[in-house]
Amino acid sequence: MTHADVESSVEDILKEAECEYARVSFSRGSCFDIIARSPEGLILIRTLTNVENMTKEQADELKKIGKVLSARILVVGRKNIQGEMADDVVYFRFGLPVITPTTLRNLLVERIPIYAFTAPGGIYVNIDGEVLRRARREMGLSLGNIAQHLGVTRRAAKMYEEGGGMLLEAALNLEELLGVPLIKPIDLQGRTSYEVTQEGAERGGDFCIRLSELGFEVTPTKRAPFDAISSQGLYLFFAGEGADSTTTKRKALVMGSIRRIVKRDSVIFVPGRVRRTSLYGTTLISTEELGRMREWEELLELLRDRSSEEDEKF
Repeated sequence: MTHADVESSVEDILKEAECEYARVSFSRGSCFDIIARSPEGLILIRTLTNVENMTKEQADELKKIGKVLSARILVVGRKNIQGEMADDVVYFRFGLPVITPTTLRNLLVERIPIYAFTAPGGIYVNIDGEVLRRARREMGLSLGNIAQHLGVTRRAAKMYEEGGGMLLEAALNLEELLGVPLIKPIDLQGRTSYEVTQEGAERGGDFCIRLSELGFEVTPTKRAPFDAISSQGLYLFFAGEGADSTTTKRKALVMGSIRRIVKRDSVIFVPGRVRRTSLYGTTLISTEELGRMREWEELLELLRDRSSEEDEKF
């Protein structure tokens, strides 16, 4: 299965799940390929044939963007370093969840929960520690009894009651002993908060510095279809820099697709005089116009005005 096959499979699944989505990869090495909106919220998806090809830099960038957008992240592929990946099991790459296309379909279309994940030593599951504690107490069992039954230390048994991961075989053994379901599904539908390093506006282009001077929060991005995510209060927008007409056109097309899914404005700052106010739904503002602004309200007003205007041929 090629990368194109994986990407096509993901798109088919999103269609079947009736999710809004857009293919948004702008260049090779982009940290995500598809952005989608399901009933649970935004999803950033990275598609690969072999997930080992995802670099730490791409993963860190994806975590940063996911945190700013409050989006969940899924890496979808077929192989890892050990070969073909199993369905209905969550793998991890630099802390990001990795699943197969079949698992994605089960999750989004069939709405089948996923219970198992990989970690050093085998396949694990998460245990409902409160149910475990209540069940063992009702049976008159101590933590020592549980530890002895499983062949682990008392400390390990205590960790299980605190919600720690447990080998699948041991969890099934414990469920049989206590006569209650203990295994919890993995929450891949919820938003995950990742620890990320906050970078200053100076790490982006000149327009990032200017936005920061006007009072905007600016998150520069690399290996993404846009160059920064900027915000002022609840107002958030995607920003890019257009060095020439070809780059501007390509970037505006992709950023316009993201705007449609995320429901947030997008803008490209271009050198020289602006001959068009918007392109593919993306607002165009000249760097000279940005330089003349003195208050952040001026930019928001211009964004609102131009984003409502009809696109013209570039």
